[in-house]
Amino acid sequence: MVDFLLIDGHQLAFRCFYGVGELSRSDGFPTGALHGYIHSILRMREEVRPRHTVVFFDHGRCLKRLQLLPTYKGQRAPMPENMRLQLPHMREVVPLLGAVKIEREGTEADDLLASLATRESNRGKSSLIASSDKDFAQLVCDRIKLHVPPASRGGCGRWTAMDADAVEKKFGVRPQCIVDYLSLVGDSSDNIPGVPGVGAKTASEWLRLYGSIEGIRQHLGALSPRLAKNFLASEEILARTRELIRFETAMDVPESDGEQFDGHALKNFLRTFELDKLASKFFLE
Repeated sequence: MVDFLLIDGHQLAFRCFYGVGELSRSDGFPTGALHGYIHSILRMREEVRPRHTVVFFDHGRCLKRLQLLPTYKGQRAPMPENMRLQLPHMREVVPLLGAVKIEREGTEADDLLASLATRESNRGKSSLIASSDKDFAQLVCDRIKLHVPPASRGGCGRWTAMDADAVEKKFGVRPQCIVDYLSLVGDSSDNIPGVPGVGAKTASEWLRLYGSIEGIRQHLGALSPRLAKNFLASEEILARTRELIRFETAMDVPESDGEQFDGHALKNFLRTFELDKLASKFFLE
């Protein structure tokens, strides 16, 4: 049993939006993402049996990262209308599922999640982070693991735990090197540049050999002239990118004593959106 199941709420919401078929209520209101979202959380709780479940949401744009990089996530398309309609109800249902919802204006949900996971790890508690966001690999340690979704985008298959060995197998580096690794390769999904010409294979090889970006800097003579030149030309970018990727882990986050699961209220919520099959599937009748 894990102490905390920490869910990246926005990512799960979008995963369900794009992975679940287009369902709708009899009046035409879209419900596909909402169905997948509730099903995924109930399924995870059933499989993981956490003592506490916390769902984190972004609330407004992240001021800290926008100050560092005004184009941060700027390439992303506007939220689809059907997703925008369902998102408030995804927030609304969280306490009915026996979970705690945490969000803060102008603060990225990832930083709030990282702060709670780190605080509880320091207290000797275990956390499982439900997200496919590779940035969370930097947090993995004995008490913090990732809960990675299935290949299908609907989120309804079995999720699997990823420990430090699994992080190394996937990225070629241990969790403590993930910030430097992602800084070197960049992240196109967040509009974060890396070092030109440096891909995953080169970044992991450098970090295995030299340990860190600072270690690479001290061994420029061992690099190819082209990549050494690119590295030197990117030093200012690297410093900024490391700040963008590294999570804030000391934020003041509310204590998570947990909400009381309310099967009756949840069943009424599901009926409102004509999702009655979920009630019978999870023994809410």
